[in-house]
Amino acid sequence: MRRPLYVILIAMCMLPALQAVTPPMTAENITIEISWFAGGKKSSLVDFPSAGIDESTAISIQTGLSIDDASMDISTVPQSPGSKSYPKNLTVDFGGDGVPEWQWKGRGWGDWGRQDRFISGTDNSTLVFGMDASNTTYFYMPKDAEVLGANCTINGSSTSALVIPAGGGGGSTNVFPFGSGTSVRFQWLYLPGEINTGGMLAKAGWKVQAGYGIGGSATLSNFKFKVCNTTITGLTTTFDSNYGGATPVTVIDAASYQISESNGYVWIDPPETFYYDNSKSLLMEVSFNNRVGTSFGLNVGTIPGESGSRRMWNMGDYQASTGSIDGNAYRYECSLEFVSKLDMSVDLLNDSTIDFQTQDKDWPGVNLEFGQELDGYLDTAEVNFTDVYGNDFVAVPLRIHMLYSGKMVFSGLSVTYAYTATIKNIFNVGGLADVLDELQDPRQGTGNHTIPIALMSESAGQVRLSNIYLKMHPPAHAPTINSFYPAAVTVVKENSELEFGIDFVDWYGNPTSIKWFFDGEEQPGATGTTITR
Repeated sequence: MRRPLYVILIAMCMLPALQAVTPPMTAENITIEISWFAGGKKSSLVDFPSAGIDESTAISIQTGLSIDDASMDISTVPQSPGSKSYPKNLTVDFGGDGVPEWQWKGRGWGDWGRQDRFISGTDNSTLVFGMDASNTTYFYMPKDAEVLGANCTINGSSTSALVIPAGGGGGSTNVFPFGSGTSVRFQWLYLPGEINTGGMLAKAGWKVQAGYGIGGSATLSNFKFKVCNTTITGLTTTFDSNYGGATPVTVIDAASYQISESNGYVWIDPPETFYYDNSKSLLMEVSFNNRVGTSFGLNVGTIPGESGSRRMWNMGDYQASTGSIDGNAYRYECSLEFVSKLDMSVDLLNDSTIDFQTQDKDWPGVNLEFGQELDGYLDTAEVNFTDVYGNDFVAVPLRIHMLYSGKMVFSGLSVTYAYTATIKNIFNVGGLADVLDELQDPRQGTGNHTIPIALMSESAGQVRLSNIYLKMHPPAHAPTINSFYPAAVTVVKENSELEFGIDFVDWYGNPTSIKWFFDGEEQPGATGTTITR
């Protein structure tokens, strides 16, 4: 009699459990770090032959990884001396979505690696000075920059001012001193509040009435023109007393001197040897002993509400010591041109060191180099502000002192420097890690996701990217089971053994071990990929 063959059809319940090796680790505390760009590059030199966008650099990350920390350095690239090829308004856009995460762009920032702008954003800066005054202009520099070279040009001049003293002149005509008499000594007086400026007297003219010498000229013999800063406010009948104790300056002493009408005035054009101090009254005096040519009639009038004579004359003796004065404040309409003296000193970094000085009003300008001094200045200078991308800036002072009024112009500023910024904190976002995590492909797998780094410049230049750093962790996940055996439903013969096996993979390379369980109970010693029961 044949024994029956019993075949048992069972649903398998021998299950493996995959776990991390000792010490236990979970996805949250597994760290994956990379420090290279796509293609394995440790750094990337980005070259802009002209304005444009460059996307030649990228980051390649295994899909599914979460990014915990990220940073990247961006550095200037020195160019040959004299080159102006430095990136302008540089931006960095991770992902190339048109929203930059970092930029070197702002009024007065200058180019990336070369500063040629003042804080106003212009390529020159004009300083205007009054009497005995200091003024300062500034330009920005990154605090941690290494200065490779620095220079700027300074030009300027004393102030030229054409002044028509306030008040006086009413349409009346007077032939003193250039239309009556041939031996004349004459004085004019103008008060400080009527002039309101000081400087070297470069020209003096008196208004000619229509029909009394327009287009004419005259030659004066043994002509003298004196000027004086005086404390008096009204003339006396003694010429020398009107100097107020001061010594007049004879600016013209000529055997023959020609005066002529131009633009409605008869002019005396002295050398610039007399400085008018606007805290004093201005006294002018002419004397001559012969006149040949046009008889000029000058515009004269009274000054309402004022007393004190403003003109004194002797129309018969050019060497007279006394003369006549008005009983009220008659005054000629006058035009005066003043040019300031030049006495200036330059203190480039406001460190009390005079880098340049001159008293030559005809100086041609100067180009000053100060790279070494600027580099030392940045070492100890306080940070003036930090931009939204974490760059610390110093406002570098360029200071000028002028003893007399005038203006100075800084131009041709060129400071080349080496500087590295770290892109880590992103304005209004958080960190670079947050940006990249948003751009990452969240799907778990063994493939890589590429994130482009788009750089844009508005000019030719070069940029170096380096020190990329990404710290990541895999998502919470179980290893992937590629296959297992036997099948979930298997025929097993009575009193026979069956081998169980499994093939699995962890896409993120985590170390794993295996335990086998039967009916919920761990099978001791079963740690391999197969078990027989």
